[in-house]
Amino acid sequence: MAIINNHIENIAEGRKAKAPYNFVPLNDDNIIARDLEDRVDYDIYHDDLYTGFIEIELETLTETLLRRSSDSPDFFTIGDQVLIPGSSIRGMIRSLVEILSFGKFGNFEDKKLFFRGFADKTLGGEYRKAGLSDYNPRNRTSVYNCKAGLLTYNNRKFTIQPCGQPSQVTKNEVRQLFSQNQKSYATFTYEKIKNKYYVISGDMNNKRHDWCIDLNNKVGNPIAVKDSDIESYEQDINRDTKQLDLLKLARDGKEVPCFYIERGGSQIVFAHTPMMRLPYNYSIGDHIHDDHKDKNIYDFAELMFGCLRDELSNSVVGKLFFEDANLIPGQKDIYSLDKPMICKPLLEPKPTTFQNYLVQTSDNQANLFHYNKIGDKVAAIRGNKLYWHRTPDWKKEDQDMSKKGEYEALINPIKAGIKFKGKIRFENLKYVELGMLLLAIDLPDGHAHKIGMGKPYGLGSIRINSELFISDRYSRYINISAEITDIESSSDQIEEFKIHAISAILRTFENDEEAVDDEEAINEEKEEIKYTMDDFFKNKRIKELYRMLDFKNKPKNSQTRYMEIEHKTPDGRKNNEFRERPVLPLPTKV
Repeated sequence: MAIINNHIENIAEGRKAKAPYNFVPLNDDNIIARDLEDRVDYDIYHDDLYTGFIEIELETLTETLLRRSSDSPDFFTIGDQVLIPGSSIRGMIRSLVEILSFGKFGNFEDKKLFFRGFADKTLGGEYRKAGLSDYNPRNRTSVYNCKAGLLTYNNRKFTIQPCGQPSQVTKNEVRQLFSQNQKSYATFTYEKIKNKYYVISGDMNNKRHDWCIDLNNKVGNPIAVKDSDIESYEQDINRDTKQLDLLKLARDGKEVPCFYIERGGSQIVFAHTPMMRLPYNYSIGDHIHDDHKDKNIYDFAELMFGCLRDELSNSVVGKLFFEDANLIPGQKDIYSLDKPMICKPLLEPKPTTFQNYLVQTSDNQANLFHYNKIGDKVAAIRGNKLYWHRTPDWKKEDQDMSKKGEYEALINPIKAGIKFKGKIRFENLKYVELGMLLLAIDLPDGHAHKIGMGKPYGLGSIRINSELFISDRYSRYINISAEITDIESSSDQIEEFKIHAISAILRTFENDEEAVDDEEAINEEKEEIKYTMDDFFKNKRIKELYRMLDFKNKPKNSQTRYMEIEHKTPDGRKNNEFRERPVLPLPTKV
């Protein structure tokens, strides 16, 4: 199966999407892999490996917030100590090591996503192909081909009793009927009246019809619902949590009206209304090169930070230890506000937005790749998602607490210019590994990391200043009580470690078609530097990464905002910015 890796370079100006995030492209070729035998024994002395620590000072460049819990508005504390947890620093640095070392894309959940698209220019054909609906663009009417049924749960098994074809009833007729029977016409509900189930899909102003299931139309035997179909229903991450959970209702012993289709003779897709969401034929993992999913392949990040495998003998113990970064004493009035304020909705971007999350080779809406295979081609996942540096704009305009939304939180971040200090300890790192770690920590001038919550609204930009200390490992080995606090700084070697590391990585990545595990070849770069930092910055993947990390030359907020369903245009009109599915450009094209 062919996987398309190269995203469109030039997108027409009117077809460019906006988002507070973007992606660092995945490797065009195989990942840089290493042999599992590169693991080291910790009970013996290795004279060619490095042990020590890196002192880090983190300074906030924008307002920043890490919370101890979702209901806490203030910065992370343990007792009276304000701090940045070591786990947060670890996650931030590991992500960069994975990218910088051309490693695996391992942070994804391999599951199928869902879609709905009656008249959508991209998905309409797929929706109709599934046999669910037909759409007439001339009169803008849809014909629904699904079946009606009753979902029940007995003996730990779900079944659907077929009830023929559903019928449509006018909204006004249902309202009147509910009123006569003292029933509430509410959003997403159903009621049984005179041997008929009336199914309500919401009280939208432009809605004309609701649905009716006649229990006199029961036909045939109950259909068994497979565990895989149950799992598929539960995996739909975009299903509104306010909607009815059909499985929960059935498990509570209720007879639940539903609508369903049979796909491929073996799959059952069911939902609360006929306008159901369908699973794509291919999962997220199907859009990722096999090497990124291969448990027999280990990249730099896995051998440095550690990893778990099903067999313990194939797992790796980490060589890095991240301490909490404590607030440097003497700093007062660290909080940005006198009291917490309502933050704009803290929403998670959805991979169902395929025009952003998948590689696209065209900006034509009709030709966009989605999570179904098109011909013999599958579009790759765009890559590692990072958030842009932005000027903070997190405060909700209306601070009326009575109007605080479900996804809005009270927060009080700390100011820009607040400093923390911590340590990263390392043991038995190889020369190139220490170089990769330093490369992820010590960014070029004008570039910065991102940490914490509220990244889409400009929170969490931080600068890290580092100082390297390499211990006399032989002395420590022969004297277990030896302290390393009196060792001298090795910071004058930081650039040397970084340059040797990038030279080794580029030589390996650019010269070998196969994934390599030749540690000796990599370490030869200690003696011979073939590539420079400038060569590193010219690499396609690295170029896009550093564009995302560039704090000094960050794009305007208007270029990296969330798009809106009802965006106000300069002439006062409201525009649905999602309707035509604009395509997210490469970071360097923003």
